[in-house]
Amino acid sequence: MLRLDEEYRQKFQHRLIDLNTALEAAPISSGLRGSIRSDLETYERSFLVWSENRLKLQSDKETTIVAV
Repeated sequence: MLRLDEEYRQKFQHRLIDLNTALEAAPISSGLRGSIRSDLETYERSFLVWSENRLKLQSDKETTIVAV
């Protein structure tokens, strides 16, 4: 199971920064670099939306359990 605390999200952000830095140094065409960068941005947005939804579900579940 993935941890979804703030520390994990920060590590995720730092790893994306590292990937983008490595991408800049990679000996590849600018077109391919742009395509990879676009894929990384799409992945990042998807992950963040998923993690926000997951955290909300967990919060709702904990609220429901406490209320019962």
